[in-house]
Amino acid sequence: MERPGGRNGRSRRVLFVRTDAAVLDPRVRKETAALQRAGYHVRVLGWDRQSEYPVEERIDGVTFRRSRIPGPYGSKLLLFVLPLFWMRIWWEIARISPGAVHACDLDALIPCLVTKLALRHSLVYDIFDMFADKLPGVPSGVRALLASFDRRCMEWSDAVIMTDERRKASIGTPIGTPVEIVMNVPPDVPPPTGSRRGDVLRLCYAGSIHEFRGLRSIAEAVRDAEGIETTFAGWIPRAQDERFLRSQSHLVYLGKISFERSLQLVVDSDVVLALYDPAIPINMLASSNKVYEAMAAARPVITNNETAMADIVREHDCGLLVPYGSVQQLREAVLLLRDQPQLRARLGANGLRVFQERYRWSIMEQRLLALYASLPGADAGTTA
Repeated sequence: MERPGGRNGRSRRVLFVRTDAAVLDPRVRKETAALQRAGYHVRVLGWDRQSEYPVEERIDGVTFRRSRIPGPYGSKLLLFVLPLFWMRIWWEIARISPGAVHACDLDALIPCLVTKLALRHSLVYDIFDMFADKLPGVPSGVRALLASFDRRCMEWSDAVIMTDERRKASIGTPIGTPVEIVMNVPPDVPPPTGSRRGDVLRLCYAGSIHEFRGLRSIAEAVRDAEGIETTFAGWIPRAQDERFLRSQSHLVYLGKISFERSLQLVVDSDVVLALYDPAIPINMLASSNKVYEAMAAARPVITNNETAMADIVREHDCGLLVPYGSVQQLREAVLLLRDQPQLRARLGANGLRVFQERYRWSIMEQRLLALYASLPGADAGTTA
């Protein structure tokens, strides 16, 4: 059987696998585009559970294909449907014979471990979120078993990608597999467009919209506040949260928007909101796209002080921190930034300076390409 570095350029064929539509998180698009520019032939297999996206499309030169097997979000019924998508993954890997499979999170990795043994492709495990921390209400013993299994899967992979050093530290002793940090930072942000109204403070929240992301606290904090315009955009996993948001006449909801429009929304706003309920284990180590996007756009961020991202904001003095769930302190932070434009400018400038020095996507892109050049059977020229 042909090795990853063998004939017909197999070593340059890469298949990304994601158990959602593969456009909900911009990380897939950034990584695939970087590899495509570097000379790899990249394809993406996603799972469009609600038939919302094209079965096939090209984005940044990369082909995205999607299975339309119906499947719920946040339901135990998914355990019975997920194996059907795994069979689709096996079929796609057998069909295109990639030199490397890039599995995004544990639920995409498991079927790829089988094909790694059978078809001898390289396997990159990209951990967006630790699986054991994604399941609220799971007993600690079950969570420990899942974490142990996750660690073993890291050892069976050829390379592991994590979003920050804190998550790397969370796995404990070295696993024997190379681990690279590719942070959730944006590419170059677009320039501001349109005119800005100086009498209105524009708040924006762009991303997954959820009760556990401060939805109700934000709604209450800005209610009846003069000179405040609050815009939400993004995916709402739960119907009850969508009903709540649409019932709030003082909030603007743009629906799902593209990654480019999301970045533009950040640039055209004055303050970015990024809140994470610390009662959810995964939120404690959240590596927020929105905090880095705010820094790249020279916009201050308001986030809560219980999470790992608070350390970034605190260290670089690029935003304000509030306790999660405190409507009063969130409101005070919003009003402070409304009334002190000089403070907004200073915090935004601090974030931009540090972002350009330490967190640019070009830095992360080089880490990604170096990792791929080190995979078993990689061509020597793949980072060109």
